[in-house]
Amino acid sequence: MEESGINISNDTPDDGVIKTRTASPEALGKIEITCVMDIPSKVEYIDIVRDRIVQAINNVFDTFSADIPVEGGFVGSFSFGYGTLLAVDEALQNAIIHGNKEDPSKKVQIIYYLCPDYLEITIRDEGEGFDWRAVVEEYNLLKDSKDPDVFMKFSRGLFLILKTMDEVTFNDQGNEITILKYRKQE
Repeated sequence: MEESGINISNDTPDDGVIKTRTASPEALGKIEITCVMDIPSKVEYIDIVRDRIVQAINNVFDTFSADIPVEGGFVGSFSFGYGTLLAVDEALQNAIIHGNKEDPSKKVQIIYYLCPDYLEITIRDEGEGFDWRAVVEEYNLLKDSKDPDVFMKFSRGLFLILKTMDEVTFNDQGNEITILKYRKQE
């Protein structure tokens, strides 16, 4: 189904429960992609979401490599690095496991926006949220620690997200995180 340049599909490789809406590169000036996915709270969908984001990154640079001076290949071609995918995995796990308590009747929504300069991903669960302000305050105290047990004092996933991403924001309720990574300039 197509509505003003936006493709709406249910083309899930498994059981058709991931709903995806992607604005085509043609509709967006051939340089950016926006995608919205709703998935059930099942950890087995994390790999599918990550793979779709990687595919989108590669498609942007394979399709528009003449316009964008980067080398082809895996995610490194977009100069985001492995930490970005690790942050996506951790944020999805937090939404599914901690936010929605792995309740498959609850959904996790993933919205990503990709352009040549940055990747922005918002992940929202249907849970009650958490006190992200206290977590960020604790992170700021521990982020430069030389203590090898720092992960024992802090949520490992959130620590990795905060450490690897350029910008991290939460909604007031604490059930939505937006992570942003700028493309490294060569």
